[in-house]
Amino acid sequence: MRSPRARQFGINHLDEHMGAVVVLVGQGCHLCEAALEVVRDACGDGFTVVDITGNPDLELAYRTRIPVVEVDGAIAFTYFVDRKALEERLRTATDA
Repeated sequence: MRSPRARQFGINHLDEHMGAVVVLVGQGCHLCEAALEVVRDACGDGFTVVDITGNPDLELAYRTRIPVVEVDGAIAFTYFVDRKALEERLRTATDA
């Protein structure tokens, strides 16, 4: 089942892959680049970036918590991403 955010933005691949990763970022977020680097190291190109900038609903829901990393539609990390914890979460999602 897709998360409401995934349905809203048509992120269909979340239905197809266990361990699907989405990173929500925004302009002016000084933590976002660091989070993206960690996710890129752990996932390669196998993740989706959603820029919340200018979307009132996403700004309201996420601006004070970005970067937000979701795995399989559930929030896994806010502000900082621990690479080992992300890799473990992805292994657990894939094994389920």
